Amino acid sequence: MDLTMCIRVGSLFLTLTLWVSCSDIDLTKEPGHLKPFGTGGVNKPVKEMDGFPDPENFFENYVKPTKPLKMKGAASISKAMGKWRDEYFLSLDDDLDSEVKLETKKKENRLQAVDTKTFKNFVKIYNQTEHYMVDSVPPALSIDITIPCPLQCKQLTEHNFVDNIMWFSRGGTKSVVHTDSVDNLNCLYRGEKTLYFVDPSEHRHDVHIDYPDGTYSGMDVDAVDYTKYPGMANVEFYHVNVSAGDCIYIPYIWVHQVRSYGSNLAVNVWWHRHAKDDLDYSACNRQCNTEYTMAQAKFMVLKTIQHDPIEVRDDFMTYVSNDTNFEGFKHILFGDDYDKIVNDTTYVRAFTEMFEMLDADKDGLLSFTDLKTLDNEAWGTVGELLQLLMEDMEEDFEARNIDIDPDINPDHGAAGDSDEMDLHD
Repeated sequence: MDLTMCIRVGSLFLTLTLWVSCSDIDLTKEPGHLKPFGTGGVNKPVKEMDGFPDPENFFENYVKPTKPLKMKGAASISKAMGKWRDEYFLSLDDDLDSEVKLETKKKENRLQAVDTKTFKNFVKIYNQTEHYMVDSVPPALSIDITIPCPLQCKQLTEHNFVDNIMWFSRGGTKSVVHTDSVDNLNCLYRGEKTLYFVDPSEHRHDVHIDYPDGTYSGMDVDAVDYTKYPGMANVEFYHVNVSAGDCIYIPYIWVHQVRSYGSNLAVNVWWHRHAKDDLDYSACNRQCNTEYTMAQAKFMVLKTIQHDPIEVRDDFMTYVSNDTNFEGFKHILFGDDYDKIVNDTTYVRAFTEMFEMLDADKDGLLSFTDLKTLDNEAWGTVGELLQLLMEDMEEDFEARNIDIDPDINPDHGAAGDSDEMDLHD
């Protein structure tokens, strides 16, 4: 019997999935129960190649079909590969006294305190602490990083790059299980990393993203409890080890979890996921230019990705599952804050109008078919209405001293992003 059919009754909506246990399956005896994430299920290899592919190969064969890719030795084209030693960082004067954000625990917990120090002070202390730098690459260092060859396209570097982030620690870090709302190419300059991926097209409901406002799961990555997360017993994983000099492509919305080993330094670039749709390969570098660095790229802050109808549609497509009723719709928008607004007739009326606009077949339930039926003009209207509603609610609730944390907010550009993207591998 297929375990999924046995334990999964169905889903009212993405963040609230109903499960029942089956008398003939004891989930506590399944391989992987109370074991690290990635243990127990089938492990498939991630596709590998030597060096970077050209832009057309990369986008047509990996980005568009959303398939991860390991590029062995690809990062060696950057000057950072040979230069980035702690002594080098401490010897530089330019712009390295500005503060950077630091996580304070190597095992990620989204509720942990965030510290700040100057970059140089961080370099001096990180080997004696659990401090872990997760912030944009200091400008003085961006000249050392060659833009990855398949991304050397003007449409990307001038209009669609979101940010480039430095991940710097003494090793031993463990990310939460999460997804990214952008495409991601991560290059490792020191140490080792292990990544486990789950294909959302195969296991969308099996990995329970129970914190949709941060697009992550609360499961313990060292001891996954199948009684709390029963879908995990049915998951197949993609597994890859990455060494210094390698790069890894992490596709949009793929579930993943990352562990680091040894002194660890990586840089990733995030880019807008819709850039692939009309990318002109003739405007990309035919020969990779190793002198084309991150210092020459233009990065969008995430807040500038606003009111794009396709973005708004994809936000809803990410969180709405088939047969979402009106109550579920309100809970998708506000999660645990739902009960703070449910009895406010003004907002309920506004939610009702939005729900009726999305419910194309007028059956009282939202489905993927409904969402796909709406054209871009309608989605633009939905985004504008939602933005106005959020602004009114924020002002009103602030006056009433009520704290809300909406899960879908078009001013953030992607479902679940905070004013700054949740920073994680």
